[in-house]
Amino acid sequence: MKVRTLRNGLCWLAVAGIALTHLAQGRAAGISPLYHVTAIVIDDATYTAGEAINSSGVVAVGAYNSGDVPLAWRFNGALFPLAPLGDGGAYVNSISNSGLAVGWALNSSSLRQPIAWVSATPTLLGTLGGDRGEARGVNNAGLIVGQARDTLGFAKAFLYDTVSGLSELPLALGGTRSSANAISDSGFVAGSGRTPAEDTHAVRYELATSTLLDLGTLGGANSFANGVNDAGHVVGLSDTVDGFRPFYWSPETGMQDLFAFGDLGSPFGAAYDINKSGVVVGYGEINDDLDSRAFAWSPVDGLVNLNDRLVAPLGMILLGASGINEQGQIVGWGTLDGSPAGFLLTPVPEPSTPVLAVIGLATVSIAALRRRAQGGRLVNRLPARAIAPYVKG
Repeated sequence: MKVRTLRNGLCWLAVAGIALTHLAQGRAAGISPLYHVTAIVIDDATYTAGEAINSSGVVAVGAYNSGDVPLAWRFNGALFPLAPLGDGGAYVNSISNSGLAVGWALNSSSLRQPIAWVSATPTLLGTLGGDRGEARGVNNAGLIVGQARDTLGFAKAFLYDTVSGLSELPLALGGTRSSANAISDSGFVAGSGRTPAEDTHAVRYELATSTLLDLGTLGGANSFANGVNDAGHVVGLSDTVDGFRPFYWSPETGMQDLFAFGDLGSPFGAAYDINKSGVVVGYGEINDDLDSRAFAWSPVDGLVNLNDRLVAPLGMILLGASGINEQGQIVGWGTLDGSPAGFLLTPVPEPSTPVLAVIGLATVSIAALRRRAQGGRLVNRLPARAIAPYVKG
């Protein structure tokens, strides 16, 4: 196992130039002008992703090795493994500010079981009477949400707390199945529910009032909610007439197609997380060959290809973003010199003096030439949290 940190001291000139350009335009808080990138590399992994990040900068890292065995880690400058159940493997989906990590582990029958890691040791959360499930989100009060099979074998959304244990959340919209994928500190749950017509719609549920909202779609049959912030704003993906696209939903705007603000080259993509500042992260395909790039979106900045905001890429390609914290740090999946790698983006502080602006802009031109010289074609593997409304194995 190894972790490679990508830094380039010379590029501080570029930082100054671009940051000051944004300041001169009166730019409000949102997506950072530039990011330092840290690559997270696990030996023998065919896929590695930073799935979530807490406000202390601790990353939940999931991976698959060459034998297709799932692996779970915490990353805080170094990798710390999260134990599976026996030899079956495990995967982590979310992490709280206290370091409580949640996800799933395979049992002796190779079926997924909902898991929480207080330290590195897994704790089984139980099921709804069925044989499998997975935990997908956790808030800073320790409330956990996910999906588990019931006694009839239907996948249902659940809420777990240490007092009541695991119980079903009423997210189904008259159909038989549902899923809970994220929970905010303010008690909003984002997920999906089946309608009587067997379509799947993104939903938002408020614990305090037991209020369930059907968020609808962007014109297609199905939608899925992946993230929610304390204001109750929800992000996810929705079918349209010509693809599936990332959406942002608020009570004021309803469901908005983020690619209406400018896509990355293809009408396919998804949004995975949103922070308190309203910055959304996800991925968008750039062509018909499933190549993708990580994006961020905010009402101020619009849609941004995060690869264009790196201080020094040095062989790192960001394929998709999975999580963002309140400090604006972003995690996701990508490649390093063509091999799978997770990543952590840390915003570069904006300087207060304009002296280096001209030199910085010149340095940016040099960095752009370097990126073009790297070239190469990259093929994306869909993330572990991509369209997965119902538990598989």
